[in-house]
Amino acid sequence: MLFCYYSFYGSPPTATTRRHKSKSFIPKNTPQHLKTTLTHYTKISIYSQIGTHLSNNLSGKRFLPTQIYYFCGMRSPIIQIVTTLILFTVPSLTAKGESRTNSRVVIAFYNTNNLSNESTANSRPDSYATAIINTAKLLDDMKADIVGLCEVGNEKTLQDLVSATKTDYSYIHRETNDPRGADIALLYRADILSPHKVEQLSIPNCRQALHISATLLFNNQKEELEILVCHMPAKNNSYTQRKKALKQLAQHIDSLRNSTVYDKMIIMGDMNIEPTSLLFKKIFGKHDKSGLLSSGLFLPQIATPNETGTYAFGNRWSALDLIMVDSKTSSDIKNMKCSIFIRDYLFANPSPTTNNTKPYRGAPRSRNHTNGFSDHLPIILKYIP
Repeated sequence: MLFCYYSFYGSPPTATTRRHKSKSFIPKNTPQHLKTTLTHYTKISIYSQIGTHLSNNLSGKRFLPTQIYYFCGMRSPIIQIVTTLILFTVPSLTAKGESRTNSRVVIAFYNTNNLSNESTANSRPDSYATAIINTAKLLDDMKADIVGLCEVGNEKTLQDLVSATKTDYSYIHRETNDPRGADIALLYRADILSPHKVEQLSIPNCRQALHISATLLFNNQKEELEILVCHMPAKNNSYTQRKKALKQLAQHIDSLRNSTVYDKMIIMGDMNIEPTSLLFKKIFGKHDKSGLLSSGLFLPQIATPNETGTYAFGNRWSALDLIMVDSKTSSDIKNMKCSIFIRDYLFANPSPTTNNTKPYRGAPRSRNHTNGFSDHLPIILKYIP
């Protein structure tokens, strides 16, 4: 029975996986061999109102295994066995959110625009609750398997965000040296991605990049991924500082390419630079119409026509948020589709193709700051392994 339980729900998490859990969520008499696995699936604190679990289930969310075990109490071996049988026979109760229906792997990146529960000089004027709810809505709408995030205030903010989603995300979070407290994180579905190494990569005059080595399991296909999530220096920094930071990022990429065995490397982030700029071309090379860079990296969004950009300043759009790919199989490039995620609710004027359209602005410099969305648009990559 226990073997079946582990086979169905997966192995316990690595040390790099953090979940939103309380100290006394699992009853004291829970067998030790189940505590680790049960803790892995704990996302919603027992200290939240229990009544909300029922209403959440009616609105589309489903109970987690730990919540079912909690309600049963696990007072005897018989209850443990009966509860386990229920988990197998009623799969709709065992996972939060709807089952995965993607026919492709979906990877996204999103600058959350100073999303934080703490008040700082760079705090967003919109309410924290509104920002969490609307950002969670966006994440659920994207239906991404892996999401890179930047400008996340702290781990508590990330916990609140993950708990507000319908998608059953695990997360990896690391604090950066950004004086604003703008951290970098990765959300992922633990049923298809298994991280086995996490580290931060130092970049001069910049926040550290987040590097994750992981195994992707998708439709009986297995891939080894190297994932880099970064947030490069803004344009108000000097040209020399920005060039030095970008060169260091390129060196980290080259080092991984030369020393690591993988199927794909995904580099995503707010690069604060456009692919058409001279500086980008000096560091990463020129690109052809398909998006292939002379450095060997692939920039698939170049091949997507009529893309306006991910950030608007004044009436000008800029493609600052990018996803680059290094694939060991060149044929994979043909299967990759990358686009900017556009929904009417992300815009003050719901006409994304017009020149004067801007995303909702959460930064203090904007007057349109009550809508709970970032001033960046997300970008999404889809491919078949």
